[in-house]
Amino acid sequence: MTRLITRMADVDAQLFYYFNVHKQNWLLDQIMKTVTHLGGAAFTVTFTIVLITFGQSLMNFGVKALIALTGSHVLVQILKFLVNRPRPFLVLPRAVLASKPLKDYSFPSGHTAAAFSIATVSAMTYFSYSPLFLLLALIVGVSRVYLGLHYPSDVLVGSVLGAAGGFFSFLIL
Repeated sequence: MTRLITRMADVDAQLFYYFNVHKQNWLLDQIMKTVTHLGGAAFTVTFTIVLITFGQSLMNFGVKALIALTGSHVLVQILKFLVNRPRPFLVLPRAVLASKPLKDYSFPSGHTAAAFSIATVSAMTYFSYSPLFLLLALIVGVSRVYLGLHYPSDVLVGSVLGAAGGFFSFLIL
């Protein structure tokens, strides 16, 4: 079992270096520094509140998005507290930190969970645009690794939590 965990950590670090070190360039720096904010609290909370207050036609969509966002955020914070995984730029010697360092723990990615929670609700509400919504959420996740703030496994678990939150909000409303 220890061997499997060590191998998984090695693969995680290799994938991290692939996106964080080997793909660095000026254009991606600009794109990733911008798109990462689509998973941040300022954007996601404002987005859901605007939907709720915009009118009756979008209120149900906004409430589902807010429930998904809140549920996934609670799970992310519980896991961060339980796992206490340091951010990769603190552990991996060649990590490139392209954003301001965060002080909380790495696992799982809250930005990715937020992006996927809203993307899942959006995709289920407006199915014909679902590839676009999910692609944007995926790019948010990749941006977190690119910027040196998360391991790929943080992003993977964040995406699962966010998608589950989005799906769950549809089940209860």
